[in-house]
Amino acid sequence: MPRVHHVKKARKANPVANVGESYYWWQNYKGPKQYSTTYPRQSQLTGSDKLARLYSVGERLEDVASDTSLVSRDEHADYVRELADEVREVAEEYRESASNMEEYFPGSERAYELEEKADACDSYADEIDAVADEIESLPDEDDLREEMEDDRDEDDDIPTDTEVENEMQSRINEVISNNEPSLDL
Repeated sequence: MPRVHHVKKARKANPVANVGESYYWWQNYKGPKQYSTTYPRQSQLTGSDKLARLYSVGERLEDVASDTSLVSRDEHADYVRELADEVREVAEEYRESASNMEEYFPGSERAYELEEKADACDSYADEIDAVADEIESLPDEDDLREEMEDDRDEDDDIPTDTEVENEMQSRINEVISNNEPSLDL
């Protein structure tokens, strides 16, 4: 992982900051210098394409509950399943690499390590699928609205669409934070 540098006041303009603004920069081995106004995420700091994709899945899983483009419970669950599928694709790439390594270098320790990484990716994908199952087990929007109406006092107004959406987001957030999958490579 490269070292991340924080510049509090830019002395000259760069792609993300004008003179006097703060920014971060880092550079992977033999790569171009990269800039950001926010601290870089783990997926931005690795030089490995596979690891960048795996880290990105974890980051997007953390962000999924606050994603306003996903409205329904089913859309959230489908998105989380897509993330699990992406992890399985990376696992398959690790297996393919291990197979090639074993073909040309029989008994290679590196081939064994790649197989272990593929297995770890499969476990990670299974954990992500479990999160999707948990999201699908939540009540749908209509059932949630009825539940909220039953829980309200007689003086309260009926729940608005925004209140129902906020409650759904809150429950999805809770599911993700309680069942946060971990990648063990």
